[in-house]
Amino acid sequence: MPCDPTLPPPHRRLDAVCTPGYTGRKRGEVVRTRTVALQMHTRQLIDTYADRGNGDYQGELTRALQAITTYLKFFAFTPEVALVRLDGQYGDTVAITQLIGAGVHLVTRARGYRVL
Repeated sequence: MPCDPTLPPPHRRLDAVCTPGYTGRKRGEVVRTRTVALQMHTRQLIDTYADRGNGDYQGELTRALQAITTYLKFFAFTPEVALVRLDGQYGDTVAITQLIGAGVHLVTRARGYRVL
């Protein structure tokens, strides 16, 4: 960065939308998370959520499940016909419990080896 008294102080351009978080490689990087609810066979976007840092993945999953159940009710489907695929950070028992409580079926890969 150039250092000159006439220049404004340096700042990150993404401070408003990112916070320091852990990306899995290096610590101290600024990150942003994104959760997407998508109907796969038509590629229809149901909803998307973004959050600063590593985010509130449980809150985002709750909002996504609300959007999915609203979508199902609109088309007069029961929650049992839905199959939700979880990727990434959602492979823990908390997320699996939320999906089972919502009454939808799920496919996921567990994040830890305690859940097989």
